[in-house]
Amino acid sequence: MLPTSVLATDTMLLPLRQNLEEKEPVIRCSTKIGNGKNKVEEFPKKYTENDFELRDNTGELVPLNSKVRISGKLIGSPGSFVLFGPLVVERL
Repeated sequence: MLPTSVLATDTMLLPLRQNLEEKEPVIRCSTKIGNGKNKVEEFPKKYTENDFELRDNTGELVPLNSKVRISGKLIGSPGSFVLFGPLVVERL
């Protein structure tokens, strides 16, 4: 999902959902900002869906709302989980 707001330093929280019909994210993942493998490009202050550029584990761009498998370390409690890196983003 495209985040509703972005507070980023060297990482960004991206909301994930299990399917496109869900309105709310199931989990958030902390993604490194950059242009390499398993990273997301930094968004401008005012962004649109066209600014979303996530790269998978091969360095290829993953279109918004694509099916992916993201693995990392799960931290949190029920209702408030965050997946931390190092993340691996695999396009399905």
